Amino acid sequence: MRAAYDNAVKANNRNLSFKSGGVNFSNDHTMAWDHGTYTGTSDGPGGKPVTHSGSFMNVWKNVGGKWFIVAEIGT
Repeated sequence: MRAAYDNAVKANNRNLSFKSGGVNFSNDHTMAWDHGTYTGTSDGPGGKPVTHSGSFMNVWKNVGGKWFIVAEIGT
């Protein structure tokens, strides 16, 4: 996971835009998940800008009153 984030930073991501598809909570409010779409630009081969888009989902857990991401996925 660290390597993926390191590569994302090196790709010079910019013009990032996120659109929320909503947030849902478990019945006991200890878990939540959000989802949506994103678009952005990064450096491609030879430094040429490449536009990309996809979707994402994050799973959150409430631990001691603080929310932590426990799982995430993006396309």
